Amino acid sequence: MATGGSPTRRITFETPGSEEQTERDARVRARSLVKRKELERKEDIERQTRKEENDRQERQAERDRQDKKDELDRQERRDERDRQERKEKEQAERDRQEKKDELDRQERERQAERDRQDKQAERDHQLELARLQAEKGTPTQASAPTFVADRTRLPTFDDDKDELDDFLRRFERIASDQKWEEATWASRLSTCLKGRALQLYNALDDDEARDYQALKKALLQRFNLTAEAYRRRLRNSKRLSGELSHQFVARLNLYLRRWVEMAEKNWTVDDLADLIVMEQLMSSLRPEVVTFVQEHQPKTTQEAADWIRVHEDAQAISGKSSGSRPGKSGNSGSSGPKDGKDDQGHKGSSSRTDIQCFYCNKRGHVKKDCHKRQADQKGVHFVGSEEFRDVTSSCTIPQLCVPCSRKHFQPHCNVYVNGVKGEGLRDTGADMIVVRASLVPAMAYTGDSIRVRMAEASHAYDLNTAVIKVVTPLFTGTIVAVVMDDPPCDLLIGNRVQFVDGVTREVPVYRSPDVISVLTRAQAEREDKPLKPLPAARAALGNVTPALLAKAQDSDPTLATPREHAKSGKVKLSGKHGKSKFLREKKLLYREFSNKEGAFKQVVVPREFREGVMATAHDSILGGHLGTKKTTDRVWRHFYWPGICTDV
Repeated sequence: MATGGSPTRRITFETPGSEEQTERDARVRARSLVKRKELERKEDIERQTRKEENDRQERQAERDRQDKKDELDRQERRDERDRQERKEKEQAERDRQEKKDELDRQERERQAERDRQDKQAERDHQLELARLQAEKGTPTQASAPTFVADRTRLPTFDDDKDELDDFLRRFERIASDQKWEEATWASRLSTCLKGRALQLYNALDDDEARDYQALKKALLQRFNLTAEAYRRRLRNSKRLSGELSHQFVARLNLYLRRWVEMAEKNWTVDDLADLIVMEQLMSSLRPEVVTFVQEHQPKTTQEAADWIRVHEDAQAISGKSSGSRPGKSGNSGSSGPKDGKDDQGHKGSSSRTDIQCFYCNKRGHVKKDCHKRQADQKGVHFVGSEEFRDVTSSCTIPQLCVPCSRKHFQPHCNVYVNGVKGEGLRDTGADMIVVRASLVPAMAYTGDSIRVRMAEASHAYDLNTAVIKVVTPLFTGTIVAVVMDDPPCDLLIGNRVQFVDGVTREVPVYRSPDVISVLTRAQAEREDKPLKPLPAARAALGNVTPALLAKAQDSDPTLATPREHAKSGKVKLSGKHGKSKFLREKKLLYREFSNKEGAFKQVVVPREFREGVMATAHDSILGGHLGTKKTTDRVWRHFYWPGICTDV
């Protein structure tokens, strides 16, 4: 205790034990401090994590709100588009309904006009009848025919959709059923016409316009339904799919009746016999003579014979042959027995000096053997018949051939259509021959039509056909062609040509070589003999079956690469437009090649058969004894093997 009011001081004494305690306390405080700092750091991390999560959630919520807004906008636009489409559809439907109502109104007006005309015609008829009976002094009521007013709705003839013949038959049946007087048929029919038919009706004079038979004949002629057209229909008619036999017979009878009517013949034995003889007479003539005779429209065979005689006289004066088709008569160098004997086998009495050439007017030879004609035509090759003639050789392989240059596809060429020079185009994508309408005379139309689909493949059209005479670098003859008003050229040459005798041929892609082929008399006689097979080519090729060919393809080591490519389906490019690949069909190995000119498939030939293929292409009837490059082209078109160009 302190005295005197002075503060008390506590005096402590440190001992070794108290220092240790102090250290322990310091360490405890240090650990506590570390833990506190660690805790604070974790709390900071958690706060930061929570903050980032909150930010992420806010961003996601914002994106969701934006997506929802965008979806609402899109939905609103879709709804607006749907409303617009519905509005347009409703407007279109209203327009269609208004158009339909307008058409119905016009049809009702036309029907009312027809009814008015019928009533007016009946009144005029009654007045005329009353006038005639008044002149005769007989009462009108005694013989006046009763008129039954009808409300028959006559159809309108659409020349783009309706067949005129069928329309006229339907009209005549309606007129007969309604018991109309034939004197009113023409006026009633006129109310059903429009377009070209109405133009023709307006062009007729008053008498023809009132005569139903005259109007009917004029309409049939306007739409190329002539006597010749019905004759062709009768001769070329086939039973249609689903057509009953009695329907087919009725159609044939209709064609026959129309043929007789349009030929202005009666159903008498003499007229029918004259009609049949006329048909046979015209079929025996050359096409140019047929055209000449038909232009003069002979009524009988005697008139036709007179016009044929006129044509023959004119041709004789001009130095050209005329008359029947080749092989029948005329100075063609092939008429009569080929061996110089008559039908009984006796020697003919005429000599070579009795014949005269129609080209140079000299005696002793005919036109086809004229050296002057051959010299004038040097460098030009004409196909001299209405068909493609194959060239053959009687030699074997060890013979020298004249080399020729490789062919190139030339689509444009000069042609002659009915003697008129024009522009031709070889179109490998077309299936038929198309001619410009301005080059076809009216008498050349066959009366038939064919459905044609154009290149865009979106529409099909019914086009008329006609018989024309053409001269082209690919073929020459009288053919049946499709007529178009505005084709891309004067004569479009497709892949097939139909001659007037009914024969259809494939049109070659390349032109004939520009050389003259001199035809000797012995060769002309051999043309009519059957072709003999060439023993060299046959022996080299052998009898190859598909199984034998497939086995040889699989075992030939030179075809290892094509076999691998066929398995993998690899496509190889050749140049800018060509590509090829190997494939198998029915165990046989093929090479498929295509370029801008087309595509074709080649048989892959094993080594053991290659010599036979080259021999066949060289001098068989397929090859025509060709040169090296020409033989390569012929082989390449159908066959392939590695190194083909070198081998050929």
